[in-house]
Amino acid sequence: MTGSLALSFGMVIVVAAGLTWVSMGLARRFNIVDMPGEIKIHLSPTPRFGGIGIIGGTLFGVTVLGLTGSTLSPQVWVVIVGGVLAAGVGVLDDLWSLKPLIKLEGQLIPAVLLAAFVIRQQGPIYDWAVVPLTVLALGVSGFAAFVTNAFNLLDGMDGLAGGVGVLCAVCLGIMALRIGDLPMAKLLFVVAASTTGFLPLNLPRARTFMGDTGSLFLGYVLGASGVAVAVVATPSISRAVALILILVVPLSDGFAAVWRRLRRGQSVMAGDRDHLYDRLLARLGANTWVVLLVMWGLTATSGVLGLSVMTTEGLVSVSTASVATIGLALLMRRVGTL
Repeated sequence: MTGSLALSFGMVIVVAAGLTWVSMGLARRFNIVDMPGEIKIHLSPTPRFGGIGIIGGTLFGVTVLGLTGSTLSPQVWVVIVGGVLAAGVGVLDDLWSLKPLIKLEGQLIPAVLLAAFVIRQQGPIYDWAVVPLTVLALGVSGFAAFVTNAFNLLDGMDGLAGGVGVLCAVCLGIMALRIGDLPMAKLLFVVAASTTGFLPLNLPRARTFMGDTGSLFLGYVLGASGVAVAVVATPSISRAVALILILVVPLSDGFAAVWRRLRRGQSVMAGDRDHLYDRLLARLGANTWVVLLVMWGLTATSGVLGLSVMTTEGLVSVSTASVATIGLALLMRRVGTL
C-alpha cells in the first residue's frame, strides 16, 4: 500500500514537471509572458503559464487515487471544483489581464461554492460557543478567498509561492491525517507533489512562473481544504489556530499589503515592492536564494508549530499563535513591510 502511494505521488511529480515544460511553449505561442517592470523583480520576459503543470498534476493524481480505490469525499470534490474555477479566472487574467474588480468578482464564484457546501453541513458547535451556520459559511468562504489572494500576492519572487505552497500543503495534509480525514490528506499531498514537479523550472533563475492560473488555484485549494479540515467537519479552537499558524506567512503578507495600501490612501489592488520578501531582498543585498530560505524557514517553523498545538487546550494554542504572530509582525515592521 505504501509503495503504491509512493509510486502514485512520484508519477504526479513527473506529470506536473512535464506539463510545466509544455506550458512554457504554450505561453510563448499565445504571448502569455510576464514582462519586466517597475514592480517586478525579474529582468527578462518570462512565461507565466506554469500553473497548468500544478493543476494538471493535481487532476492526474486525483484520477490515479480514484482509480486505485481511494474514496473521494464530498469535501474533496468541492475543493477540486472550486480550485478549477479559481484557475479559470487565473487563465483569463493571464491571457487578457482582467481588471482587478472583475478578477475579484470571478474569485467569488468558488467562494460561494464553498459557502453553499458549508450550509449543507450540520452547524458545528465549538467548545466555547455555537456558531450560526450563515456566519460560519461567510467566514470560511471569506477566509478561502483571502488565502487565494494572499498566494497571488506572494507569487512575486522565483520559487517563493511554490515552495511555501508545498510546505503548507504538507502540513495541512499531516493535519488531515491526524484527524482521520484520509481523502483530504491525499488531495493535499497530491497538491504538494504537483507543485514540487513545477518548482525546478521556477527556482532562481526562473524559466517560468505559475501565473495567476497557478497562484489562484493553489491559494484556493489550500484555503478551502484548510477550513474543511479545521473548522467544518469536527471543529475546535485549537484546530482553527493550527490552520492560522500553518498559513501565517501568506496570510500575514496579504494582511500587511492591505493595511499598507489603505494607510497610504491607495487601492488595495495596487501593486508595490514592499512585501516581506521585497524588503528582505533589499536588506540582504539582492540574494534571492537567501530570501527564499528565510521565507521557507518561516513557513516550515510556523507549520510545525501549528501541528504541535492542534491537540492542545484552546488557551494554550491561542497564546502560542499570538506570540508567533507578534514576532512575525515585529519582523515585518522592522524591515518596512508594515
